[in-house]
Amino acid sequence: PPKFAKRTFRARFKPGGKGEPVVLFDDTFNNHFRPQTALAAQQVLERAGCAVELPAQRVCCGRPYYDYGMLDQAKRSLERVLEVLPADRPIVVLEPGCLSVFRDELRQLFPSDERAARLSAQATSLSEFLVKRNFKASAAGRVVMHSHCHQKALWGTQADFNLLKSCGMEVSAPDTGCCGM
Repeated sequence: PPKFAKRTFRARFKPGGKGEPVVLFDDTFNNHFRPQTALAAQQVLERAGCAVELPAQRVCCGRPYYDYGMLDQAKRSLERVLEVLPADRPIVVLEPGCLSVFRDELRQLFPSDERAARLSAQATSLSEFLVKRNFKASAAGRVVMHSHCHQKALWGTQADFNLLKSCGMEVSAPDTGCCGM
């Protein structure tokens, strides 16, 4: 089984940065297993001129419920998300499975809810957000980019590719199938 982090991202998080307020969605995986990834994302967002905050309460997108056909539970989970996430700022989502819920399943489960339409529109990947802000960083090296299958199917990998290239990376993106998740 996966090993839990000693301290979650949420436990380590300290609000910081100045500028545009942005919510960093602390998904279950990055919060409990890979908090260093979320901490790095926070640092990058702050370097991009953002005031980073977390959702006021811990919420889950409900992806596992949806995947297992437990639509009533998924809907309850998303109702809570709609109550907690602010409607007036970008929501940066690190986990493609969560972002796919906000962009696709959310609208299907709440087709006439304006809050769902707004969240679907304001939820963004880290790379999409940084590309829109013309974020520039400097890095060197080679990277093989293997993207999540939900991302490939719903919004593509061009922002990730462009961001890595703009930083100076040599990017290889093999034509792969499902990520295995």
